[in-house]
Amino acid sequence: MSMLSAAQWSTLWSRKTITTLESLFPENYDLNIAEFWQQLLVDDCQKIVDLACGNGALSWLVSEYLEKTSAKAQVIGLDAASIDPFTTLNKDPEAYPMVKFLGDVPMEDLPFDSSSIDIAVSQYGLEYANLPQAIAEIARVLKPRSKMGFIVHNKESTVVKGSTQFLQEHKIILNEIRIHELFLQLDQLIGKNREFRKISGKPKIKKQMIAINAASDRIQKIIAVVSPESEIQRYCIPMFNAFSEVSINKGVNRKGVVQASIDGLADYINRIEDLQAAALSNNDIAGLVNLIEKEGFKVTENRVIGYKKSSNIGTALVATR
Repeated sequence: MSMLSAAQWSTLWSRKTITTLESLFPENYDLNIAEFWQQLLVDDCQKIVDLACGNGALSWLVSEYLEKTSAKAQVIGLDAASIDPFTTLNKDPEAYPMVKFLGDVPMEDLPFDSSSIDIAVSQYGLEYANLPQAIAEIARVLKPRSKMGFIVHNKESTVVKGSTQFLQEHKIILNEIRIHELFLQLDQLIGKNREFRKISGKPKIKKQMIAINAASDRIQKIIAVVSPESEIQRYCIPMFNAFSEVSINKGVNRKGVVQASIDGLADYINRIEDLQAAALSNNDIAGLVNLIEKEGFKVTENRVIGYKKSSNIGTALVATR
């Protein structure tokens, strides 16, 4: 179950990212992952729900596949966060007439009548819910003849291990190196002055820049071993840009930029810790299967699924009733 608040997830989904795994799926789920979902949709259906949809990666994938097959099913993406994938990803709602999104909707409390949904799907979402409550609620809204399909994080997957491998390095940057504090001190030294060339040679400012460069060198050594390094770059680059000659001359809100960098890296660390906690062990997955089958479903697929060079990016589950 997620330790993050809906507001924290909302911040993540306000970014123009279709998945949380940009380095692995930069455009959307594809190859055998897309095939897994397509095989789930071979039967005729009228209504599909994508649970914990985020910015709708799976919803878009399902919708585009159904359009190719001339199917007329409605796809509804739900998330406990406040989401607006059409706006965030600059997609035209008229191009996706059978897709809609509902934010502020936890999967433990679905806004559907009983026995009204044909298929429930979720990728990297179910494990963040209260599983007994979520499975009972999903079972309630699914029709007597229906399916549910999930890909969930498991503790041995390369996604979990890769994401958490360098968690400590990110914490060192935020909590020990703290280059953001050096920038805030520099901001105080600069004050309201907008003439960079007049102040850049002042002893106190030169001393502060030396400290910032030393901290930057420490961060660069960490970047050299961390993969992906994108979150560290998101933390550092805006601050350096905010204290450039051009930005100082323009009177950019430097303090605001620094605070956004702090918040962004802290949110990332919280999210990875949340992933670590939400990922399911083998015993957890066995318990999940038991919950599903107690609701009258038969689990027809329960396997580790790979992607490209990785033999394990999660566990795939399919159940029918």
